[in-house]
Amino acid sequence: RRFKSYPRNQITMNSKRIFNEIDEVKEVEHYNQYSKKKLLRDIYPPSSYCRRSIIRKAFSKFPFRTRKFNTILDIGCGNGANAKYLLGHYKKYIGVDISPGMVKLAKLFNKENKEAEFYVSRIQDFNIPDYNEVDLVLFDGALHHIENPSEVFKILKEKINIGTYFIAREPQNTNFLIQLLRKLRMKIDKSYSSQQVFFSENELRSILKDAGINNFKFRYQDYLITPISQVILKPQFIFMPLAILIILMESFVDIILIGKLRKLSWNIVI
Repeated sequence: RRFKSYPRNQITMNSKRIFNEIDEVKEVEHYNQYSKKKLLRDIYPPSSYCRRSIIRKAFSKFPFRTRKFNTILDIGCGNGANAKYLLGHYKKYIGVDISPGMVKLAKLFNKENKEAEFYVSRIQDFNIPDYNEVDLVLFDGALHHIENPSEVFKILKEKINIGTYFIAREPQNTNFLIQLLRKLRMKIDKSYSSQQVFFSENELRSILKDAGINNFKFRYQDYLITPISQVILKPQFIFMPLAILIILMESFVDIILIGKLRKLSWNIVI
């Protein structure tokens, strides 16, 4: 009878909020539990070499070899590997993640890097240090872990200066075979979160437009490189040369795949 005094839509909104908070707690617990296992990908040479290539390729629309950003704000920074992969291309790097386990590893992983700082926080609650200096916001595989990305973008628009660049690299759901492999991995690899949602280009467009962001471009990338970047493959003396070969082959695939064939990729970059 108590529920009769509350509007139905208020009950629905409160229930959704509670379920979202439960999912977030599960996500934090998951990444705390598997943080050390995930760090191995950024220590083991074949996979880390590929991961470095992937994030640098996402920046390829910028004059990357000469551009040095004042401050990169990396949302969902994980173990802070991007602070190493992008070293030399920023004056300051601020990493934010909801997982204390991940942030602890990020600080250890970058203990020699005086330009990098790491914080445990939801971006909705985060007071950005020196926000006037932030000229790049980075989401590297983070958007599909966020319950309401449009709201996050709206908050960022209030906190960040006009003219700040934004880059996101996301797994995309157009390739049926890749989606099937992801589902299978969720079943057999406990370190691979089952809370993930994979977007299409149209869904990402809707998220951005809902947040009032209109000046954006999409590019599909990563056709061969992703499996070796995600999984520790041994022995190293075989897979290190293979990683180098695959990176070279990626450049060739980028040239020959045109039109709708571009959507066969693992990832999409905004």
